[in-house]
Amino acid sequence: MRKPLSLLSALLLSACVATPPTTPQVTEVKQDTLGLDGAPAPQRRPGWWKAFADPQADRLASAVVANNPTLAGALARMRAAQAQLAVNQAEDLPQVTLDGSEQRTLFSKDYIIPPPYGGSWRWYGQLTANFTWNLDFWGKQAALIAKARDTAQAAAYDAAAARLALSGALAQTYINLMLAYQNGDIADATVAEREAILKLSQGRVDSGLENAAAVEQAKTLLAQAKIDRMRFAAQRELDVHAIAVLIGEGAAAYPTIVRPTPALDAVLPLPQTLPADLLARRPDILAARARVAAAAKGREAAHAEFYPDINLTALIGFQAIGLSNLLGGDAFTTGIGPAIHLPIFDAGKIRADYAGATAG
Repeated sequence: MRKPLSLLSALLLSACVATPPTTPQVTEVKQDTLGLDGAPAPQRRPGWWKAFADPQADRLASAVVANNPTLAGALARMRAAQAQLAVNQAEDLPQVTLDGSEQRTLFSKDYIIPPPYGGSWRWYGQLTANFTWNLDFWGKQAALIAKARDTAQAAAYDAAAARLALSGALAQTYINLMLAYQNGDIADATVAEREAILKLSQGRVDSGLENAAAVEQAKTLLAQAKIDRMRFAAQRELDVHAIAVLIGEGAAAYPTIVRPTPALDAVLPLPQTLPADLLARRPDILAARARVAAAAKGREAAHAEFYPDINLTALIGFQAIGLSNLLGGDAFTTGIGPAIHLPIFDAGKIRADYAGATAG
C-alpha cells in the first residue's frame, strides 16, 4: 500500500507546473544591523490639546475626527481590509452547505440508468448537506491569511496616519489663527499710534514748528500700518476657511470659529529622551512596512499555486428519481473522500502570477 501511495505522490508532484527560479531582488535590512535597539517609543497623550483649556479647540478637534472625508475614507479601507481578513480566515475552516434541486429530466436510454427510467421523462431530485475542508498542505491559505492580516494592519496604520496628519494640520492652522489675531491687535495699535503721530505732526506744521515733509512721512507710515492690518485680517479669514475645510464643514462654520483662547502658560509633558529610530515609528512608515510583509506573504501564496490543492469532501442526504421517492429511506446517500485539483497546463498564468507577486 505504501508503494502505490509513494508513486501517486511522485506522479502528482511531477505533473505540477514547474516552479520558476524567481527570487526577490531586494532583502529587508534588519533593525539590529542599524544599531537600533528597538526601545519602546514614547506615546503622545490622548487629548493633549485639552491641557490648553480652550473649549473651541476641543470642539474642533472632535469635529476633525468625526467629519473629515479623508479620515472617513481611511477608516473605510481599514474596515474593508479587516473584512477580507475574516473571509480568508473563514476559508481555512470547514464549510457546510445545504443544496437541493428537483428537475424534470429525460434520461438517456444508452446511459447507466436502465428502462423503464431510461428513455423516459422523470423527476430527478436531491437534497444533500455538503462538507468541504481545504487541508492546506502547502500553506497557501495560511499565507493568504497572513497577507490579509498585514494588509489590515497597513490600513489601520493608514487611518492612524490620516488622523495624525489631520490633527497636526488643525493644530498648526489653529496656532496660525491665534497669531493672526495677535498680529491684528498689534496692527490696530500701530494704526492708532500713527494716526496720533500724524495729528501731532500736522499740528506742529500748522504751528510752524515742522515742515510739510514730516506730515507726508507720517501719512506714509499710517498707510503702511493700515495695509498690515488688512493683511492680518485677510490671514484670519484664510485660517478660518482652512479650519472649516479640515472639520468637513462649509461656509456655515465660518461664524462659529472665533478667536482662540488657549491657556498659553500650560505645560505639555515631554519625554526625557527620544529613540534614534523615532522616524520609523511614524504610522505611514509602519504602513509601508506592513505592505511589504503582505507582499511577501502574497508571494508565498502564489508559490503554493504550483502544487495541487487537496480538499476533504463529504455529503449526506437524499437522491431519488420521482418526487414521491425523494425523502424515502431507500433514497438516502452519503459519501466522503479527498478531492484534488492539479495544475497541468495553464499557458503560463501561474508563472506570471508568481512573477508579479515577487515583483510586488
